[in-house]
Amino acid sequence: DDSIPKYKNTRETVLFNKSKEIFGQHNVKKLKLETAVKELIVVEGYMDVISLFQSGVKNAIASMGTSLTQEQAKLIKRYVDKVIICYDGDGAGQKATMRGLDILYNQGLEVRVVSLPEKLDEYVRKYGKESYLKLLVEAKPLFEHKLNILASGYDLSSPQEKGKYAVEAMKIVKSLEDPAMIEAYIEYVAKKTGLSKDTLRRQ
Repeated sequence: DDSIPKYKNTRETVLFNKSKEIFGQHNVKKLKLETAVKELIVVEGYMDVISLFQSGVKNAIASMGTSLTQEQAKLIKRYVDKVIICYDGDGAGQKATMRGLDILYNQGLEVRVVSLPEKLDEYVRKYGKESYLKLLVEAKPLFEHKLNILASGYDLSSPQEKGKYAVEAMKIVKSLEDPAMIEAYIEYVAKKTGLSKDTLRRQ
């Protein structure tokens, strides 16, 4: 029956508050006793964590059926300094990705993003662990991902659209605090648009 969900959270209690819990945290604790855990993979749901664990990828976690919260980001920071956020490539997955990026970044985590061409559990079953790990290596830094997602909404062959993109792109770049990073991303947008770096700096 399609009306029956794959899984359902119990009612929240004093002991169980889903905004403060991470699915897969117990696996991470065990893994840290066995080896150095340099990064965690943040995926969309329970079944994604289970699929990856079955394939041999044990450093995956998920929020408890909700968007990432500040409390969950703080919990992740206790374990690692780097996360790869890997949500489904569909529209809902992209929106979930964008909501979680800033929360993780603001906790001082290095954030990289990988977009899958299809649902994660289907991808892992079809192509296997090694193919999935190769995708992780190609994960984009947070701000590069943001600028690329923004660019997908504009026709950069049109001067007017190019100008609109540059205005919004510079708002993203401005949120960086490191002058060297700002300069690097001004150059990135300049190459993408063909606009001069001086023009982008003034913007």
